[in-house]
Amino acid sequence: MAIYETTATVIQDTAIHSNSANSPDAQPETSFALGNDGVIKHRGLFSWLIPSKPFGADDINRVTLVLAFRSRFAPGPSAQRSQTAYKITRPWPEASASYNYFDGVGNAWTPAGGDKDELVSSTKIAGSPTYGATFAWDVTSLSGDWGKRGNVIIQDSAESGSAATSTIEYFGESVGTVAWK
Repeated sequence: MAIYETTATVIQDTAIHSNSANSPDAQPETSFALGNDGVIKHRGLFSWLIPSKPFGADDINRVTLVLAFRSRFAPGPSAQRSQTAYKITRPWPEASASYNYFDGVGNAWTPAGGDKDELVSSTKIAGSPTYGATFAWDVTSLSGDWGKRGNVIIQDSAESGSAATSTIEYFGESVGTVAWK
């Protein structure tokens, strides 16, 4: 049995924001924030494609979504929290998905903010991460076969609180990866 370990690039990522609920993210390729600044809820949508089965390969053992930390925005404390990935089944184009609409032409999420399906995985974010630090979510359950596409929405646990918390900004698609083994 051959063992392959490689990285596949995220094919789509975008942030959706409650303050611009009907508009797609203005900078989908550069960076995105997750969290709650006391007024605005920020969530992230991610999509990837596992490549076709390489000659000699058997099963996919593990698939991991990896994001690189860019910065933290105030106003709130940098308390420990988690960011949870949920499966989403609606197709969403990167250029037109928003907080209210999954395709930008009037087809609404149910409810607003994205159709969260089953819980996929969660990762803890504690203290003040350093620039470039990476965080990972195990998304194997969504990518168990060759040539299969996976889609998740990531929501910050601090989003539901009424007090402002800092939002966490990650680098965009150019450095977001999905590793498969």
